[in-house]
Amino acid sequence: MTQGYSIETNDMNGKVNFEEIYNEANEMVSSVEYKYNIDEQKNIDNNLTTIDEKGKVSKRIIGVDYDVINDFNRSFAKTETSGFKANVASMLIPTVPFPIPIFIPTVFPESSININELRTAVTTKHVHKTALLVEKIATDLGATVSTKNLAWDASSGEVLLTETVNEYGDHYYSFNFPAYWMYDGMGLASQNIGIEGTLIANAPVTAPNASSNPTANPYFRLDNYTGDVSKIFHLGDELQVMDESGIVQSSEIFGQNLPQQYKLWVVGFNTDKSGVLLMDRNGVYINKCEDLPSFNFKIVRSGYKNMQSASMASITSMVNPIKNGKLDQDSFQFDASSSFNPRIVNASAVVYKDYWNTQTESNLPYYPEYNFNSSQNWILSTGDVKYPNDVKVNPYLWNIKGNWRAEKSYAYLTGRNHAAGQFNNPRNEGFFTSFNSFYRLDRSSGIPVWKVNETNWTYASSVTKYSPFGVELENKDALDRYSAAQYGYAYKLPMAVASNSKYQQMGFEGFEEKKTETVNKHFGFANDKINIVSTQSHTGKNSLKVAKGTSSIMSRNLSPIVQTIAEAKCPVKVEVPVEKKYSIDLRFVERGSQINNTYQALYVEYNIIDNVTQQPVYGIYAALEVFKNGAWVHASGIQDDYDDEDGPGYEVLNNFFIYNANMSLYNNEFRIRFDTSGPYNETIISNVVIGRFNTN
Repeated sequence: MTQGYSIETNDMNGKVNFEEIYNEANEMVSSVEYKYNIDEQKNIDNNLTTIDEKGKVSKRIIGVDYDVINDFNRSFAKTETSGFKANVASMLIPTVPFPIPIFIPTVFPESSININELRTAVTTKHVHKTALLVEKIATDLGATVSTKNLAWDASSGEVLLTETVNEYGDHYYSFNFPAYWMYDGMGLASQNIGIEGTLIANAPVTAPNASSNPTANPYFRLDNYTGDVSKIFHLGDELQVMDESGIVQSSEIFGQNLPQQYKLWVVGFNTDKSGVLLMDRNGVYINKCEDLPSFNFKIVRSGYKNMQSASMASITSMVNPIKNGKLDQDSFQFDASSSFNPRIVNASAVVYKDYWNTQTESNLPYYPEYNFNSSQNWILSTGDVKYPNDVKVNPYLWNIKGNWRAEKSYAYLTGRNHAAGQFNNPRNEGFFTSFNSFYRLDRSSGIPVWKVNETNWTYASSVTKYSPFGVELENKDALDRYSAAQYGYAYKLPMAVASNSKYQQMGFEGFEEKKTETVNKHFGFANDKINIVSTQSHTGKNSLKVAKGTSSIMSRNLSPIVQTIAEAKCPVKVEVPVEKKYSIDLRFVERGSQINNTYQALYVEYNIIDNVTQQPVYGIYAALEVFKNGAWVHASGIQDDYDDEDGPGYEVLNNFFIYNANMSLYNNEFRIRFDTSGPYNETIISNVVIGRFNTN
C-alpha cells in the first residue's frame, strides 16, 4: 500500500498587518500598513526578483523550506497450527453367555498455516513558506511614505533594493551591496561544509636523502576530480582526518616522527589551483618532505563564514539600478559633464579584511607582517603563508586569518547642487554633483569580477589592530591620529584608553592582575611578582614594593621586532653510527702482478658482524687507513653494501707497496685501521696488526 501527503505551512499567524494610532477625539493620527507577498488567491507567492553576485537579475523562489520524509514499513505474521482429531466408537456383539464389546478408534490429523503481510510506503512532503514583506506604507499627519522591497539577494534572501515614495511622490531607490560579493570568505558555509573525500599527494613518497630542502610540491589533489580545487575548498577550511591512525609525518630530525594529527587546515593552493596546501595546528606544512601518500577527510568547519548580512556599500539615488535583466552600474556613474544625473543623495562603503596579526606579548606567537615597501616578504600580501617559509604558526588557529572584520569606512567627497536664486528648493537640491561607485563589477574579461575604485573616496576611520581574543586595540582617523586601548584580566576588560597614541606607545600597570597576568605582558612588572604586595596600596588592592637599596625594572620595546623566517626543513639521512657491538674481521692477501719485483696491491677482506645477533651488518661506512712510513695514510673508504649478502666485502689498495725492489720492508709492521671519527665521533678499531714481513 502506498500513500502520499503534501503539507504546506506558513508563518503568517501573528504577523502584523495594520497599525493605527488615534487621538482623544478618536481621529486617526498615524498608521502603518504592511503588505506581504500574497497573490490574488491569498496564497503566499515566493517567486520574487533576485540579484546574484554576478549582477544577474532573475525570478527565483526564496523563503521556502522543503522537507521530504519517506517511511517504509513491513508487517509480517505467520501462524502455523498442527494437531489431530480422535474418536473411538464401540459396539456390543451379542454372544452367549456375555456380549463382546468392540472398540473402533479413528484419528483425523489437522494442519493449518495463516500468513498476513502488509507493506506500506508513505511519502510526506512538508513545504514551509515564509511571508516576506514587500511594502510598508506609513501615514503621519496626512503625509504618506511608501517603502517597497523590489529585489532580494539570490543566496541569502536579504533585501537589496528598496523603493521609497515620499510625500512629494518622488521615488528614491536604495541599493545595498552584500560584502560576500567581493569577499567570498564571508559567503555561505553550506557551499562546502560536510564534503568528504580522499586527498592524494601530488608527489610520490620519497625516503630522506642528503638534502634538508623541502619538496616543491607538497600539495594534495582531490581523488576523482581534475578541476579547480578552490571551487571545492576555501582558505581556512578545517579538515577532519577520517583515517583511524590519523597522519604521521617526519620531523626535522632523522628517525623521529611528529605526533599524530587529526585536524588540518587549508592554507593555500598551487599555481594552477589543482592542489591544496595543508597545515597542522602547530604550523607544520603537511607533506613538505614527501612522506604521505593519501588520506580520507571531511570538511567539519568551512572557510566561508556565513556573513551574508554584512554590507560593503550602499547607494541612494532616484534611478532604479535594475535594467534589462541585470544590475546596471552605469546608473550610478556620472560627472559634471554628464547629461545623465541619477540624483544620488547618499553613498557609503566599507572595506573588510581577515588578516589581523597578533601582538608579540603575553605568550602570543610571532607571525610576520607584510611590508608593501619591501621586495622580500615572508608571507603573502593577504596575510596567508608563503610556502616554503616556515612561520611555525597556524594563522587560522590563532585568529590571525579567517575572521572578517570591517577595516575602513569610506565616504564620497563631492559637492552637492543648490539653487542659484534666493529661495531654497529642498525637493530638488542636495544631490551629488559627481559620483563613481567604490565597488564596481568588471565584465570586461567575460567573467564578472568585483573591483575597487577609490577615486574621490576617503576613509573616515580605520581599525589597525585586533586582539586574537576579539577586542579592538587600535584605530586611526582620516588624519592618521591613533587611538588605542589596553585590555587586561585575560584580555577581557579594558584597563586603559589613550588618544593620539599607538598601541605600542601606551601602557598602564595597576598591579591588580596578579592572578591572571602572563609573562611578557603588554606593559607591566610581570617579572617582579614577588614584590607586588597587598599590604600597601594607593588605589585598588596591590602595589609594587621597592625596598631600600633594591630596584624593579620594566623594559618594553616600542618598535616591533622583525624576525627572520627560514625555510621549512626536512630530515637529512645520516649513516647509522657503528657502535661497539660491531666487530670487524680483517685479513689481507698479496695481489697483483710483480713488476720490477714490486707488488703494487694489497687485497683486504673484511666482515662487519653484530656481536649480539652474530649476523652481518650491511651499509656501514668507515675510512680505511694504512700506517706507512711512520704515519697513518688514508687508503680508501669501505662499505659492506646492503645487497652484498653473499660474502664479505673487499677492497684493493693500489700503490701501497708491501715490498720494494730489494724485497725489504718499509716498516717492520704493516698496519691498517678503520677511522670513523668523522660522522661517528669514535674510532671503532685501530692499530690492527694484520701482517709481519721478514726479509727472508
